[in-house]
Amino acid sequence: MPLWLQISLPIFTALLGGSVGFAFGRVNKALDRRIERKEEEAARAPAFDLTSVSGSKYRLTNIGDARATSITLDLGDGNRVITRDLPDSFDLVPRQSITFLLMGSWSTGSVDQVMVCCDELADPYPVVVPRRRSC
Repeated sequence: MPLWLQISLPIFTALLGGSVGFAFGRVNKALDRRIERKEEEAARAPAFDLTSVSGSKYRLTNIGDARATSITLDLGDGNRVITRDLPDSFDLVPRQSITFLLMGSWSTGSVDQVMVCCDELADPYPVVVPRRRSC
């Protein structure tokens, strides 16, 4: 409850009677619920998991409890890997996924970790690239 309301509520209740105090009490509860709701929404965040589908195909899934918007993947040194079917930027709701191709070469190898960046996260989210599954 805001400090000004904590101070003013007993004063208004004493001066104006119980009915006004009851109304302020209802306002107080509504404000408390609103603050709790905002805190819960702030605690929600996207989280990601990368699984191997087959060969060089991988599936990135939003396993968090919040929508992720403007997702981009930082693959480190861009010359080391080849991607296909991966948009420059995309959105994922909770439990939604996107499948794409991620290939290294014989000479450069592949990446061990990708960093997932989105608008909802202040820092990039590190995701380990699992070992490839054979077809």
